[in-house]
Amino acid sequence: MRPTFLLPPLLALLPLAQTYTPLSTSLLKSLPAPADSDYDPETGTLLSPLLIPRVPGTPGQEAAQAHLVSFFRTHLPQWEVSWQNSTDTTPATGDRRLPFANIVLRREPPWTKGRPGAAGFLTLVAHYDSKIEPEGFVGATDSAAPCAVLMDVARQVEGFLGRMWAADGEGKGGGGEGVQILLLDGEEAFVRWTETDSLYGSRALAEEWENTTHPARSTFKNPLQQISLFVLLDLLGAPNPEVPSYFQGTHWAYKRMAAVEGRLRQLGLLESKPTGNQFLHDSGKMATQFSGGGFVGDDHVPFMMRGAPVLHLIPSPFPHVWHTMEDDGDHLDVPTIKDWARIVTAFTLEWMDRNSLHNIVTAGSVLFGLPHSTSLRPPPIARFAVVGGLHPATRPPLQPTSARLAIGDMDGKRHAASFQQLEKLGEGTYATVFKGRNRQTGELVALKEIHLDSEEGTPSTAIREISLMKELKHENIVALHDVIHTENKLMLVFEYMDGDLKKYMDTQGERGALKPPVIKSFMYQLLKGIDFCHKNRVLHRDLKPQNLLINGKGQLKLGDFGLARAFGIPVNTFSNEVVTLWYRAPDVLLGSRTYNTSIDIWSAGCIMAEMFSGRPLFPGTTNEDQIIRIFRIMGTPTERTWPGLSQFPEYKTTWQMYATQPLNSILPQIDPVGIDLLQRMLHVRPELRVSAAEALVHPWFNDLIGPKQHQQHLHTQQMMHPHGGYQQTVPSQSNYGGY
Repeated sequence: MRPTFLLPPLLALLPLAQTYTPLSTSLLKSLPAPADSDYDPETGTLLSPLLIPRVPGTPGQEAAQAHLVSFFRTHLPQWEVSWQNSTDTTPATGDRRLPFANIVLRREPPWTKGRPGAAGFLTLVAHYDSKIEPEGFVGATDSAAPCAVLMDVARQVEGFLGRMWAADGEGKGGGGEGVQILLLDGEEAFVRWTETDSLYGSRALAEEWENTTHPARSTFKNPLQQISLFVLLDLLGAPNPEVPSYFQGTHWAYKRMAAVEGRLRQLGLLESKPTGNQFLHDSGKMATQFSGGGFVGDDHVPFMMRGAPVLHLIPSPFPHVWHTMEDDGDHLDVPTIKDWARIVTAFTLEWMDRNSLHNIVTAGSVLFGLPHSTSLRPPPIARFAVVGGLHPATRPPLQPTSARLAIGDMDGKRHAASFQQLEKLGEGTYATVFKGRNRQTGELVALKEIHLDSEEGTPSTAIREISLMKELKHENIVALHDVIHTENKLMLVFEYMDGDLKKYMDTQGERGALKPPVIKSFMYQLLKGIDFCHKNRVLHRDLKPQNLLINGKGQLKLGDFGLARAFGIPVNTFSNEVVTLWYRAPDVLLGSRTYNTSIDIWSAGCIMAEMFSGRPLFPGTTNEDQIIRIFRIMGTPTERTWPGLSQFPEYKTTWQMYATQPLNSILPQIDPVGIDLLQRMLHVRPELRVSAAEALVHPWFNDLIGPKQHQQHLHTQQMMHPHGGYQQTVPSQSNYGGY
């Protein structure tokens, strides 16, 4: 079985962006329907010649190669056919080297022919080999069906490409976008799937392309960089496939293909009736749900590890016939295969529609130095421009360049020179924050400059902050407008806030203490921001007054997401080196690496107490001192009052036993209802702490939102969380963030 690999953090965050104009309904209806005569397992002209064992180095493989190449040379002579050959030993053949032959089929604009590296390519991929065992294995669903689909796609798009390029003349920009199909050899393991016993052909091709250099003035340095999107088809011949979105960076492309499938189904142009309504069912997946995930090992891995953006079309779970003798022609679902051909054809046409592509250099290329271009023509703006705003997974289709610039939104903030740097606001280990002004609009912004080390690259905190803040759009979370890259720094452009809560308390408070109405307003806004994070499966993990930003309108917003972490997908552990000491929950202090959303609630409780008193509630100097300070007020827990306490790494039998002190004696400034809320937030046992959703409907806030709104909010929360708050146990692992 193909193993599941953990996705390297950098590649997980690559957000490539395309501007799409959906195909017209008339064009979708005009697409020829895939024919039974092509896909019949016994007689189909495309499929049936492939329903034989195709083990590398055998006559069956040679027959498959002859069928694939003959189809293109006979029916699609405009497509360039080339081979990439290699040999390798396998665990099954000992010292004998087997031949592996990848077939590269390429259709590019006429004006880029003879100019290596001039065109980018939408790259459609399948493997055509079959397993050596069990003997006689065909792999109909595994690889034969995807190969037949790609042959059909090439035939269907050919006429469109020819007309499109003829209308475009000689290409105004000199570059262009073509289509290439890779039919890869040696995907299957010979004995057991390992890094060396699998992916023989794709490993050889990716390495060769990486080391093939185009002429100096070429648009693309090598063939690998010409891949604008690597679309891999696998295991697509069985009924009811459920294909998830595996990669955040190409989720936007997944959504486009899912939208194409949805339109085709609405128009009655697809034959299959999947139980889940669609093959591509994962469009609603949020960016935060990709963090910590894995992917299926397949032919994309050698290309992805070299920076190629990948859209992997493989069902999860795998079909029940996978790697069994039942994976033959008799067990294929022909309507499903024909539907895949129609979906991929429409997606390819939408991609290649010359009116739908505009050059956009993306955050992926900026953050990680990947030279992929996903456009037809060179950009009219600086190459470091980044599309701001929503993550590509949720971003609506962009408008043409002229229309976008007229809007005056963050697409106009293209480079560092667009901003006037004013005064320094703060400085940390890796970043400096300045007050700035947009030279075009006059808008004040905060400019967070992250210094890039030539050896260490972009700090992981910056990568995490950017990926999460592009997704978290809320009135109580500071807005990230744009990301700009220069040679030695990364600049994050935030909305400008007048200061942070700590400075506000120092300057506006009475010895640091604020007035009760102000505290209540700030706490309500703080909890709203936390609630939004938790509902979107994000832990902030560093809530403190310095990270809560305030503007002149009295708005409070969560800032500095450098330690934030997405949750919800299993991960082994979270770090317990999170949250500034004074605001760190006791379970984290005790070494828990399986904490949950309650750690943010504890921090919020500490902040509430500090706003009333003007000083930190638990101002510890060391980890152990912090624990003791908490126990002196909240009481020393025992195994009876906190089951499992003795299992924490930092548990000690020598702790002095302290009795619980009433919080109203420590904080007499707080009214009884406020004390009740504070006690619910500061439970020593994490599972007993109130959730942010529950806290927002606490009676203490009645006078803020009114009884009627309060009851509506309470009813909504009860419907959303019928069994209590939104706390979910997860494995564990001032400002705008100075790192």
